[in-house]
Parts: sequence; C-alpha cells; structure tokens
Amino acid sequence: MATAGPYGSDAMNELELLLSWQLRRDGSDIEIRSLKSRALLTYLAIESGKFHSREKLASLVWSSTDQQRARASLRQSLSDIRKAAPDFFEDAMQFKGTACSLRRGALVTDFDLALKALDAYSETPENLVSLAGIHSILLEFQGLTTAYEEWRQSVVSSMADAAIETLRHHFAQSGRGDLQRLKLAKLAMAIDPFAEDALRSVMQIEFKLGNSAAALRSYGEYCAHIEAELDAEPSPATQDLAVAIKLATGAEDDLPAENDPVSSATLSSGLIAPLKAQQDPISVAVLPFECIGPADIPGFVPLGLLDFITVSLASFHAPSVISSNSTRRYLDQRPPPSTIRQELGASYVVYGSLNQSSDDRMTVAVQMAETASDRVIWATHHHCSVADILAMRTSLAEEIAQAVVPSLDLAELDRTRYLSDAELEPYHLVVRAKDLIFRMDRTTFERAGDLLQQAVAMESAFAPAHALLAEWHAINAWQGWSQSLDVECDKLFEHVQRAIQLRPLDGRSIALLAHARFMFRREHDAAMELGAKAIEINPSDSETLIWSVPALAYSGVPARAIENGEKAIKLSPLDPFSFRNEHFLSVAHYVSGNYETAADLGFSSFRKAPNYSSNIRATIASLSAANRLEETRELVAQHKRLHPDFSTQVFIPQHGFRHASDRETYASHLRRAGLPK
Repeated sequence: MATAGPYGSDAMNELELLLSWQLRRDGSDIEIRSLKSRALLTYLAIESGKFHSREKLASLVWSSTDQQRARASLRQSLSDIRKAAPDFFEDAMQFKGTACSLRRGALVTDFDLALKALDAYSETPENLVSLAGIHSILLEFQGLTTAYEEWRQSVVSSMADAAIETLRHHFAQSGRGDLQRLKLAKLAMAIDPFAEDALRSVMQIEFKLGNSAAALRSYGEYCAHIEAELDAEPSPATQDLAVAIKLATGAEDDLPAENDPVSSATLSSGLIAPLKAQQDPISVAVLPFECIGPADIPGFVPLGLLDFITVSLASFHAPSVISSNSTRRYLDQRPPPSTIRQELGASYVVYGSLNQSSDDRMTVAVQMAETASDRVIWATHHHCSVADILAMRTSLAEEIAQAVVPSLDLAELDRTRYLSDAELEPYHLVVRAKDLIFRMDRTTFERAGDLLQQAVAMESAFAPAHALLAEWHAINAWQGWSQSLDVECDKLFEHVQRAIQLRPLDGRSIALLAHARFMFRREHDAAMELGAKAIEINPSDSETLIWSVPALAYSGVPARAIENGEKAIKLSPLDPFSFRNEHFLSVAHYVSGNYETAADLGFSSFRKAPNYSSNIRATIASLSAANRLEETRELVAQHKRLHPDFSTQVFIPQHGFRHASDRETYASHLRRAGLPK
C-alpha cells in the first residue's frame, strides 16, 4: 500500500467531470472503456466514504437485467477498473463483506478543485469557465437507468447550487478586482440564467467601468429570457437599476440601492420598454402576418404563427429577437419597417401574409426588410394545408426561421464588409468567419479560425462562436491541415462541449458532438443515442439532421441517413454549406449501393468546394464502385495536389466506418482509382 498523502497516497487521483469524463493519476490519463464501468466509478466517487451493497450498485447501473446477471456485470466492471488502474484501485477501493466503497479523499473531482481554487483566490475566472457547463455534467450517462438518472439529476442540481453559492460569495466581495467580480457574476448567470442578484452585480460593475451599453444589454437579454421562459419581468429593484443607468450622468452614486422600491411613475413612464428593444445593435422583429383573401381566418392563427416564428428565431441565439409580446400590437395595422425601427429599435423586420387560396390550401408569403432603408432583402412563399395552419403545427414556423437566419447573416456580412476585424462584435465575427470557411481555402480558413478565437475571447459565453469553432477544428482535422490530430480533437470537444454547456438544449451542437464522438472517438452506441436526442430536440433543423447522416450511414443504416440528408437539404436549399450537405448525402448513397447518385452528389459538392478533401475521396470511391474510373482522373490529381503524402494504409484505420470490412472495401475503391496504398 502506498504511503498516505493528501488524497490517500503520494499520487493524486483526479476525476474530470465538467468538460468530459476522464480519470487521471499523477496527471496521466487512465482509460476506462466501458460506459457502465465509468458510471459505476462516478457514483462511487461522488458518494465516497459510504459503503454500498453490491445489490444496490448492480440494480443502479444494470437494472434492465436480472439480479444474478447484474451482479456478474458489477464484478466484471470492478475487475475492469482494477485492470485499467491497479494502483488507483489499491489506493481507493474498500470492501466490507458484500459492500464496497471509494475511500473519502482518495479521488478529487475537477468540480471540487474549482471551488477550492475559487475560495483560495488561486485561480482567475477564465480557469473556472468550465463551471458554466454544470447542467451538462455526466451527460454521457443520461438515461442509463431510471435510478441512475434520478441520482444524476440530483447531483447536477446540488453541484449547481454549490457553485452558485460559492460564486455569489465572491462576486459580492470588493476584495477582488472589478473585472474578476464581473466575470464571476457572469459565470453565475451562465449557471443560473435567473440569478437576478448576479445580473444586478453585472450591471453595477459594467456601469462603474464606463460601459453603460453593456450593462443595459445584459438587462435586455435577461428581460427577453425570463419573458420567454417564465412570462415574467425583472423585480422592481432590477428595473429601477436599469432606469437609473439609462438616466445617470456618470456618477455611480446616482444609482439606486439594489433593494430600493421602484416608483410607479418610473414604471409607467415608458422608459423600461425601449431598454428591452435597444440593447443589441442587431435585432429582429417579427410582425403578425396579414390575413388576405375572401376566407375568414381566425385571429389566433396570425398570433400563433407570430409566437412560433419568434421562438424559432430566438433558438438561434443571435441576433436578438424582439419579444412577440411587443409586436402583437401590430395585428391588422402593419407599419412601414422604418416605424418598427423607431418604436422597437429593430434592425430587421419579418412580416408576411396568409391567403386561403382554396378550401384546403393556404399560401404563406414571407418577407424580410431592413428597417434603416425599408429595403426588402429576402422573400419567399410556402404552400400548406389549412388544417396545418389551424392546428398551429410548428414545422412551418421553423422552416421560415431557418430561411430567415442565413439571409440575415448575408445582409450583415455585406453591411459590415468594410469594417476591420477589431471593430466587429462576436456575432459579426462569427458571420465573417463562416463566410471564410465556406471557401475551403487554407489561408482564408486559418483566418476564420483566428476570427473565431477573437470572438470567444471577446465573449466567452457566446455559444455560436464555440459551436462554429468546434466545426472549424473538425474540418481542419479531416482536411489534413492540422499539425496534430489529437490536439485538434481535444479542441473540437472542448468547444462543442462549451457550446452545449451554454445552451444545453441546442440540438445543433448536440448533433455535432454526436458526430465527433462517432468519428473521432468511435463511441458508436453513445454517439447514436446522442444524435437521436439532438433530432428529438430539433426535428426540423437542417443542421441537426445533416450531422446525423455520416454516423447513420457508417453504422449500416443508410436509408435513415438518406432520409435525414434529403430533408436537411430541402429545409435549407440555399445553405452556404451545401457542399458539405451534398457530401454527407453522397456518403449515405455510397453505403446504400446507389453509386451513381453518390457520384453525382459528390461532383456537385466538388464543383462548389474543389479543395474539400473528404468529398474528393468519397466521390472517387463512388465512381470506382460504379466502374466510372475514367472520371476519377481529375479528382485523383486534385487529391494528390492537396495531399502528396497520402496513404490509404495510414488513412483507412482512422475512417468513420464502424466495421473494418467496410473500411477495407472503401480502401479498395480508392486504390482501384489510383490513390496510393
């Protein structure tokens, strides 16, 4: 037995939970391959110091089988942990009869270390940002068993409460600098978006630092959030603080105490409403659609559609969306876009009409205009059944929202084209980076990565920047542009998990995480479950659907992959990432044996992105399988220009196919066309 030290021995045993699950001893990773073995060890670690009967542990993790098999599985898991980490097992595990325990203090979690470091003033807020993802902790064990899920949720809740209390203690202390207190208060809000005391601290500190606009922007975002989630408004103290910041001449003493009551005169003066609308320089207002034509359309229909489109747009996080409660008043009296700018501060306005053209069909026309110029920048129309409209099904609203966002991004890209990178806000940095990524040119691609790094440095809680940066790292890995695949993968997972921590119900980021776990970590079953969860959250989102396609195809479910891929392309026909979408669908057709269709899709992708290496290889394989070898020459030559040292023998073991036989078939198609062994 090793000599006892601060954590049970001279070695430090650490369990990382916040960003991803990882067991370490003296800084070296220990691989525990079985999901249920990791779940068992996690339970013992968090419940350390207590002895648990083997019957309890078996039923907790293996409830779907009989008790005898469950106990056998428990024994196997304990044996696996012992084999993977014999020194740790000897240090930490205790047995008493048929019960076992993890000795208290034998294993420390990164969560515990973060709180201790905060109390000891030994870390800056940047080092503690992983706490923002506390609600996504142990996500890989979600739904393992009913009993384990109940325990997991209780752990998440208690850890979140502990983190908030610790942060609250520190952001309220004047002993820390203002910038550190500001970041700690923002971190508390990332964990609990309803933490109003943290919001007030953010507003007070921003004002003190001379950034009234940022203080009011935080207030506006909070207003929109609690209105959408709780149909509520901030407390009088918080509203009073917002009005005071709006009216203050610059002296902090002018601000009211946070608990002072707000006067009814202030609330009725009309000062609060503009604050909600004017925080973000880029915002969108959706107006109730006009009912035209001979048919009598019930009033709840345009109002219901208004709510659904607003909610769908808000799910994209940026730009800001004016609450539908503020735009309902325009029912049957649509003003010009410039008036919406004056009254709500919106940069863009979405409006349209409903026209029942027959007994069972309705035409929905949609436009988006720039409020500064009244210029229409995008328009489309949809045809649907009257029954769908009257039943208020949300798919139409989601389709409209998905079409609006790319058009709005393009408008903002054009509007800010002559601004320097340093002049851009995080949203605009993401839009500019996305435009550079589309080009699939290595030089501009690297600049896109720099812009995204700038965006996350400027606003660490801006989820879209983390999500796109994760995708950037995925492309960099598959293009062969990365100096280290391991480092690239680590960065990919770091940013996609951060995006999910910031927005736990973002189906797009969850789908990207599922794709990454399948392709890079070969966690096939867990990735498939995670992908299904993402689609359950966002069933009509093109990005969410398209990320599911490779995993389904490579797992031998090409029919579902094709279905999801075709639906994704239909939902976003003008997607700037259409070259990727066509490539993924091409892969699904290749796996299904539809080589001609796969090749055609691959060629279409190639014409749009001739440097997209993954698509070049897939198209070569499809043409080879279809006996169209003559047509592979251009693609093979391009691939050799991009990757002169490429070897199928090195590449194929890393490929995403779940089964080795499928990888070898793919390799044979590539070699047959002339790619080197």
